[in-house]
Amino acid sequence: MDVSGNVIVQGTSDNPLTLRDTRAGIGDFYLQFENSTGARDWVVGRRVTSGNFFIGGFSPGFVQVATFTTAGNVGIGTTTPGSVLSVTGNFSTTTGALLATSSGNVGIGTTSPGSSSVTGLSFSYGPILQVHSSARPSPTFSGTGVDFRFVDTDAGTNNKAGDIAYDDQVFVFRSIDDAGNLKTGNVLVINTSSGNVGIGTTGPASTLTVVGNFSATGTKSAVVNTSYGMRKLYAIESPDVSFYDRGTSQLSSGMANISLDPIFIETVEPDYQVYLTPEANTAGIYVAEKAKEYFIVKGRNPSSSIPFSWLITALRKGYRDTRLDLERKDGNTQITAVIDEENKITNIEINNENNNLLNAPGENATTGTNAITGKVTDEISKTNIGKSKITAATTNENEIINKIQERTNLSKEAIKKSITFKRKQPLKEEVRAETFEESAQQKQLTRVTEINGSVIIRLG
Repeated sequence: MDVSGNVIVQGTSDNPLTLRDTRAGIGDFYLQFENSTGARDWVVGRRVTSGNFFIGGFSPGFVQVATFTTAGNVGIGTTTPGSVLSVTGNFSTTTGALLATSSGNVGIGTTSPGSSSVTGLSFSYGPILQVHSSARPSPTFSGTGVDFRFVDTDAGTNNKAGDIAYDDQVFVFRSIDDAGNLKTGNVLVINTSSGNVGIGTTGPASTLTVVGNFSATGTKSAVVNTSYGMRKLYAIESPDVSFYDRGTSQLSSGMANISLDPIFIETVEPDYQVYLTPEANTAGIYVAEKAKEYFIVKGRNPSSSIPFSWLITALRKGYRDTRLDLERKDGNTQITAVIDEENKITNIEINNENNNLLNAPGENATTGTNAITGKVTDEISKTNIGKSKITAATTNENEIINKIQERTNLSKEAIKKSITFKRKQPLKEEVRAETFEESAQQKQLTRVTEINGSVIIRLG
């Protein structure tokens, strides 16, 4: 049919025009559009094999631009769309504000995602998703709660995934195991409403709450506003984990009973030390008795009523064996040397995943020869895999390190970075009170006096 002019097809119902292919599967059925010179421009039709509707063009060869499947999927640049919308090739808005490239990069506000540089940086980076704006870009994610999940595909077992969750003005940074479960305790919380930050806890009650150990290479200080400006007061540092309490009291008939704070008692080990400072001239005061709940102070003068201050220190409960621990352990080795001054020996325990860390008794790691001189006797044993014990007949720290070096394949530097020294506490014996008579000259001493050209300061 060759028609010059308008063609109007009028029908009833909803089918004004029906095109029917009666060739019984001979080929695709389509409408072809030509320009004024007779060259083909566009084709709209139906594929006979799949039944899909398609739109194609010529440039100059045929290119199928869009595909519409009977399942409702739409493909642009692909003849087999697998989703509601499948695009093969770059995708962008008319203004270039959104661009998705065939390499998988997405750009918002940029036409070249995947290759970016910033003035002042000596390197460029290749983000898969790049958001750019001449002002402050503000990508927004909304919902009843928002999660950003991150997956590191080459990380170790149960260390591949993590996420950042936001809900009710609280950001939570979490670790996730391979099964998708949240790891307990391994969490960072930032409450933007209260300003509190929590590490190891989801409910920080102060500006910074840490559940677990805290380490700092610098100082730990409190900043106090004074008439001399903001000044730092520094925390007391010690090689062990100690708690302190202090107070004042006064002797009555030469004696004072000091009750300890019950809350303080629950936080410390039962052994504690007491330090006394008399606040007046005295013949002397001392700790006559110590119990879990109290201690008794007596004066050498049975009628003394002098005031005094006291300070007690005790190890934090559960931290009795903590002393000068290593912040970072080199490799998997931990060495504990317990020095027994009374018996002049040192018991050494070495923990290492390598069960072959120790040489045979007396064998030098370098030469393989016997290193025992006969002057001392050492014992060596392996208690279980990765744990070994040495008894060295010395209490000198350098000799202890040398002895460990003889028994292991560790260098002296590695030993020093893995060892912790502890001292065995002597057995307590019954303490007898000392009795003595003061000389006439001693009785005349004030708190500060001079005897034979020497200045004597009397503390107790």
